Amino acid sequence: MLILLFNYKNFIILVSLLKNISQHLSNLLLVTVIDMTDDPINIPTVSGVVDIDVDTAYSQIKDMRIHGAGRIARLAASALKNYVDNSNSSDREQLYKNIMKEGEKLRSARPTAVSLPNGVNIVLASTKKSYNAGDSADNIKEATVKAAEQFVHNSLDAYNK
Repeated sequence: MLILLFNYKNFIILVSLLKNISQHLSNLLLVTVIDMTDDPINIPTVSGVVDIDVDTAYSQIKDMRIHGAGRIARLAASALKNYVDNSNSSDREQLYKNIMKEGEKLRSARPTAVSLPNGVNIVLASTKKSYNAGDSADNIKEATVKAAEQFVHNSLDAYNK
């Protein structure tokens, strides 16, 4: 049995070629179309931070709707940046805990993804450094956003060389 998986925008077409040993039967071709409820996300390789929230990024990564180590890591860094940008927290303790929790959530989305923990860890290292330095919530946000943007920029530079 040979199974091929073709990934399209809204569909996955599963083609299974079955061979029967019998001389009376030839090859059978079975095609099944599975409707995908969500479009796979397209992470650009030439632009910057993507506008995506942590929950959407988590499910896109976990459900394997995004492929490529660099794209996955850039998506996670973008989600952390957007989380911080949209946070109204002015309590540095709570902000720090929430950022770290969201980073852990993203890391856990696909444990086998090579660059995912690297991208998240690089962003969170700046968050932690700012927090440990006693910075205000606004400064922690700024450090996190800058680290995420820098990671995406550096990743794209490496990809495009």
